[in-house]
Amino acid sequence: MSQQNLSQLLLHDLAKLVGDQYILCRQDGNQLSYVHELLGILDKQRLPAHKLVKASLLKQSDYTHKLGWLTNLFARPLLALALVLGLGVSA
Repeated sequence: MSQQNLSQLLLHDLAKLVGDQYILCRQDGNQLSYVHELLGILDKQRLPAHKLVKASLLKQSDYTHKLGWLTNLFARPLLALALVLGLGVSA
């Protein structure tokens, strides 16, 4: 395979990879809107949930575990896109 063909193939692969990551990030953006809606619902349920915890009908860890899961949902695809684009990634 010639050097020029190899270069074109690598550019095509890179463009596909960036496009795939873009699609994943767009999907995550749509999911993020949905998660914000869910967080709004959870915020409205905070007082009733607190009352259930106080009455020992709900564990506090069950409620906070769901909030932590929602927070970490989008970190991986965004990190992958930043790495592919050569952007600096801070923790």
